[in-house]
Amino acid sequence: MAVRRNLIGMAVAIGLTATCWAAAGLDEMAKSIVGATQTSDHASFINDNFVKEVASKLSSPGESDDAEGIDFDIFTYSQDPDYEQIRKTIKSEVKQAGDANGVIRVTFTQYGDEIAVEYHLKKSGERWLIDDVIYPNDDFSLRSGLDMK
Repeated sequence: MAVRRNLIGMAVAIGLTATCWAAAGLDEMAKSIVGATQTSDHASFINDNFVKEVASKLSSPGESDDAEGIDFDIFTYSQDPDYEQIRKTIKSEVKQAGDANGVIRVTFTQYGDEIAVEYHLKKSGERWLIDDVIYPNDDFSLRSGLDMK
């Protein structure tokens, strides 16, 4: 009986440790996303932190006939970001953390509007990569804008 309790206790501890590591990785990704949101230079961040097929579409939007491309800043969901206001109001929250998937919600104020952007992430080896960006205020996603599933 005591051995059984110890094994159950160890299993719970391992599970909690894995969840904490997953959340810690997501916290670091959230900080990176917040940093990228506050600048217009996104190319290297996209190539390093998005899943390959999304990064490829964003890097070469005109090479595919079926995608019209994205005509807005994917981090601020605007064509003319107000970086000064964004820097003053930006916040991030890890909404969901699992072993293989996570969601980071970033909110900020821009031109008097509260903007929310959700980053859906997938674990790739030891790294988290952005698989999709959701704009809940408009029920729109980056993948749908790129004609991707």
